[in-house]
Amino acid sequence: VFWRGGDPGPAAANSRRTAAMARSWNVELAKATEARVCYYMSMGSSREFMWRKAHAAVLAVEKEIRRLPSGRIVNMPRLKEVTAQQELEAIVRGERPAVPEEMVAAADEPPDRDYDRHPYLKRMEYRGGGYAILRAMHLWTKRVGARPFMFKAELVRDAQPHCDVSMCSDGWGRSAACGWASHRSLLAHRLVVCARGASRGPGGEEFRLTDEGKVFIDAMFRKWPPVDDAEGGVPLAALGDQQLQQQPLQQQQPLQQQQEQQQQQQQQQQQ
Repeated sequence: VFWRGGDPGPAAANSRRTAAMARSWNVELAKATEARVCYYMSMGSSREFMWRKAHAAVLAVEKEIRRLPSGRIVNMPRLKEVTAQQELEAIVRGERPAVPEEMVAAADEPPDRDYDRHPYLKRMEYRGGGYAILRAMHLWTKRVGARPFMFKAELVRDAQPHCDVSMCSDGWGRSAACGWASHRSLLAHRLVVCARGASRGPGGEEFRLTDEGKVFIDAMFRKWPPVDDAEGGVPLAALGDQQLQQQPLQQQQPLQQQQEQQQQQQQQQQQ
């Protein structure tokens, strides 16, 4: 329908507006999230991992993400991170560019990971849960004939000598404070992956180091050169693989624990 003079009428204008609102946003949002991953990775910011999860969520959407004439956005993935959710919705509404100007360079040439500036390494605690788990997995890989994964019980046992807090929950609502709680951060940062073994029941998850996790451990050891606690500061590099495998559990305990045990034994002898 046209008005006099050939100008399009309201019906045609509404049709064009409806078509614009009904466009599919899947590809554009995937591009937007990937650009943010590259940008924050170049900065060494932990926000990178928020956008990695958003990127994976967008790619997992099978239906087309659209904005209806009413303004409602349909088929948008629901993200746990409110910041990412709001930004994606702002992109669809035209309030934010898919790739802001400051992110163009990082998006065009994705940066290489600088593990010495890894966001998790920045906030990792020496002899905390994450450190202890990675240390245990690293030592496990040095054992001749060891399988390429560890079970939780093995990780908790082998990580405890390298952790200053209890690796296990005491059952009194303090599970978030135990060392094992840090495994969630290792999974989120893709340093460790977890899969359930086909022949195992509860507690049968198989934990493996990723390639990124192995490189991260190198950076972790550059920050905190590894020493064997039982030998009073002997670098692990000075110990052969066979020596590491044959170390008794008592020798793997922290020096402080050994001193406490010696004091207790002396007190018992005096009594």
